[in-house]
Amino acid sequence: MMMVKEITFSYGVIEGTFLPGYLPNTGLLGMDRAFNNPGLAFLFGSQDPSIRNELADAGFMAPSAELTQPFSQNRAMNLRLGGLVEPFPDFRITLNATKREIGNYQEIFRNSSDNPGEYVSISPNRMAGYSISTILLGTTFSKDDSQNNSPLFTNFENNRAVIKGRLDSQNSGGEYSINGQDVLIPSFLAAYRGQDASEVNLNPFPKTPLPNWSLEYRGLSRLKGLKDIFSSINIRHGYVSNYDASNFSNSLQYQQGLELYNTLQDIPRSTITNDLGEFIPIYVLNQVVISERFAPLIGIDVLTKDRLNIAFSYNKERNLGLNFSNAQVTEQKSNDFGINIGYTKAGIKIPFKIQGQQKILKNDVQFRMDAKVVDTRQIQRKIEEKSTITNGNINLQIRPTISYLINQNLNITFYFDRTINDPLVTTAYKRSSTAFGGQLRFNLSQ
Repeated sequence: MMMVKEITFSYGVIEGTFLPGYLPNTGLLGMDRAFNNPGLAFLFGSQDPSIRNELADAGFMAPSAELTQPFSQNRAMNLRLGGLVEPFPDFRITLNATKREIGNYQEIFRNSSDNPGEYVSISPNRMAGYSISTILLGTTFSKDDSQNNSPLFTNFENNRAVIKGRLDSQNSGGEYSINGQDVLIPSFLAAYRGQDASEVNLNPFPKTPLPNWSLEYRGLSRLKGLKDIFSSINIRHGYVSNYDASNFSNSLQYQQGLELYNTLQDIPRSTITNDLGEFIPIYVLNQVVISERFAPLIGIDVLTKDRLNIAFSYNKERNLGLNFSNAQVTEQKSNDFGINIGYTKAGIKIPFKIQGQQKILKNDVQFRMDAKVVDTRQIQRKIEEKSTITNGNINLQIRPTISYLINQNLNITFYFDRTINDPLVTTAYKRSSTAFGGQLRFNLSQ
């Protein structure tokens, strides 16, 4: 138990209510003269939406049947769980799980023009956004075939029939469209999280955040045989993954149960069908995105006693967007490998003579070589169609530099920069650029 060095928990909620048409004058603490309304609960932060009905029944709301300012409520929730674990000296694991939900509810609440004295809710609307940390390790290293076809996308296509069967068995009076969002989202999550479609949760908003992590080990430089050569050896690994559903709202066919106290995890089943007898979802989403990034998958940074620094990292990233307007998946993959070599040395002899003498540089000369290769590709995947690369390139960057510190205020640098961009699609051209030169920097501060 002593390896757990730190546990952090943060839960924040910001809520607000705007109630137009409230009539009584306010006085001490915002209460009316009788010190009854709008109530201490409201003044101390209560977000109970029934207050509009209670005040209307008591005659404290404007009697106008033409009020257009909407009654509105908003809520933003942020949850973060973190931990620091050190199983043995110099090996640290940082864990982090997050969840974020935002919501806004609006309706026009006013006196009825048909039945004066009866207050009605007109055009209720709820907009929301949802984000939660997750894990996609079960499918991270899945590979496409030579035609860019993905076995994961095939699983997604096959999962639809399983999810549709589960949903149809739970609701009567209609059926679910095999390409509707209620079917596509669980099928999508099951395929790319490596889960069984017959067991995956059918709610499009996962409830429990899963931990992401970063690992760091600095202990190799303490080992016998290495500590005489290296000043430090640092090994790093990091993983971040999220599921995002942003900027969605309720279907106009649903007018009840949209208030913010009804959480997204407790959404009731759809009850209204379209002309084809298919259920209309309560909330209409444009797309959902799951992403993961290894930053880095593996990274090593070493510094020798001779002031030679070598660092390399391999990063891997994947973003998957499911679009509901055309039931297709846009997959963007990126792999990049970078290496940085730095060397600092004092007392270097100039390779040519000045005034017949070979000079020796007294201050430090820094040599650096930075190189990076990035392979990025975007693939469009359509149901029952071939996958197509729609964008992508291989980018190569090389940048050597030499820097000399003349004194504490004056530094001179020479650099060379070469970039090559080789596209993976025929609609783009190969590009390359070269830059070189020198830079003289003078520092006026003491």
